[in-house]
Amino acid sequence: MGLSFKSGILYQLKRIIRLVLGFIFLILGILGLFLPILQGILFLVISALLLAPDVPFIRRLLKKLRRKYPRAVRIAESISGTLDKEEDDEGNADK
Repeated sequence: MGLSFKSGILYQLKRIIRLVLGFIFLILGILGLFLPILQGILFLVISALLLAPDVPFIRRLLKKLRRKYPRAVRIAESISGTLDKEEDDEGNADK
């Protein structure tokens, strides 16, 4: 029982950190669209990847992008396995 309680707390802590970072990158991305110093699109992509597990709209948007640009997704997956993990988590969350 103690292990599941600790893992539940760790999951919630990771989720909160992911949400906070996602919204920070979202704000930076919006600012970056208007300020030439910041790379707005890069920050928006990072925020989308961070927020996708918790925000249904962004999750649907990423699914559409995966279907429309499969080559880009394969390249991104070869760089980082995070996209695969999100799809696995998504399948478990829908059940």
